Amino acid sequence: MVRSKRGLPIVLVGAAIMLAACGGGDERTEQVQAGMSRDSVLAALASGADAATPAGAPSDSLKNVWRKTQYLMNGVNIEVIWYSPSGEKWTAADTVPKERVIPVVLLDGKVAGVGRSAYDRVAEVYKLPPNKY
Repeated sequence: MVRSKRGLPIVLVGAAIMLAACGGGDERTEQVQAGMSRDSVLAALASGADAATPAGAPSDSLKNVWRKTQYLMNGVNIEVIWYSPSGEKWTAADTVPKERVIPVVLLDGKVAGVGRSAYDRVAEVYKLPPNKY
């Protein structure tokens, strides 16, 4: 059996986050399940009717993403998709509108959890730098 140096932190974070994995959100974030791939998450977050998209045209997979952030910490690729139920977009003058966006946390391309508590756990375990925006 081959063991990964980074396997233990992923298992610990994964186990802790699975307990509160996908709590809180809206109908789109409720579709997001622990272990889903990044592409499946983006498809779920972009689902729903969009009057601006003509019939038959592919939908914008990032239409409800306020911003994405990525980190490489201890050999683990951490991506946070900041989902905006209202479709808001980030601007250079913005700070994280905590009350209006829902973080979806991925570790190595798989969902670890949804919501502020999932983000806070990963930020603590991996010592993520504070957001400056």
